[in-house]
Amino acid sequence: MTLNCKTKIPKKYIKKIPLEIEQKEEPHYVYFLVTQSKRDKDRKVKIGKSGTEDGALKRCEAANTYNPDGLKFLGYIKGYEKDWHNYFKEYRTKGEWFSFEKIKPILASLKLKLPKKTLDDYKYGWYLNEGRYRPNEERFEEEKKMKDSRYATAKYQQMVLQGEETFCHFNYQEDEEEKKEYIEDINDAPHICKLLNLWGFGKIDLSYPGYNKVVEIVEAATTKLDLFNDPINEGEIYYRTDPSYGSGYGVPYGISLRNGKKLFNVFQNFMKVRNNDFYMNLSSGTKYKSNIKINEKVDLCNILSSMASKIERELKKETHEVE
Repeated sequence: MTLNCKTKIPKKYIKKIPLEIEQKEEPHYVYFLVTQSKRDKDRKVKIGKSGTEDGALKRCEAANTYNPDGLKFLGYIKGYEKDWHNYFKEYRTKGEWFSFEKIKPILASLKLKLPKKTLDDYKYGWYLNEGRYRPNEERFEEEKKMKDSRYATAKYQQMVLQGEETFCHFNYQEDEEEKKEYIEDINDAPHICKLLNLWGFGKIDLSYPGYNKVVEIVEAATTKLDLFNDPINEGEIYYRTDPSYGSGYGVPYGISLRNGKKLFNVFQNFMKVRNNDFYMNLSSGTKYKSNIKINEKVDLCNILSSMASKIERELKKETHEVE
């Protein structure tokens, strides 16, 4: 589940976080259409764009006329088509079509929106094909859930991703623990920014004065993928890592709060080891602890030696070119 910071996180945690600057080109409706073949490896995803929600739906209706497997409208996001084509370029099959099997996990993580007509048609189809055959108590309970557009949207998209015209039971609930973790991540954000700058995640560009430390916390104006292919949905907070993020390069940039926290945890674990907290907790004898310390330092020395050798080769090459 993803969280929209505008509606789910208390304002005191986000009031000082700026909205990122959009590209010069106005964002559009990036839509995802999925073929309905039985096997995932045979299925394809069409990623297109439209200036309006209605236009995106009409593109799906038009594409259905020449696709023998049939197409389902998975949803749309606010973003840039060229970015999403570039994210999945290695999975492109032809033109705007991409391998469904390869990108399915990412599609399932996106916070896609649905046109009202699509959602209404789905609810009506559920009633005709399943709802009216259920016991009254179950039907009334499901109808009550269907009134929540988030529930109906998630259930519809699960059906499309599975490639089956079924209306199976779907367990949907808000996760309060995840909300709590999200707030904790916000509290750690300033420290994580410093760490990401230290590790060089910020891309230094002399044409952008004052951007020597470019990692900062912003609210996403559009949906995108981060450096680790984790979706950053519109309205979510993330770590911006590239000063040229408004230039439309069409490449992943930034780090989601989730991945920022993971990197921070790795760093904390590393510092515990360096501060001997890890060794002090071992129940084995002093000799065993000393051997672990020695092995760790040998590994570190090997890593540094390898880096030094690579740098020496690069320096020799550059010196030779200058001469």
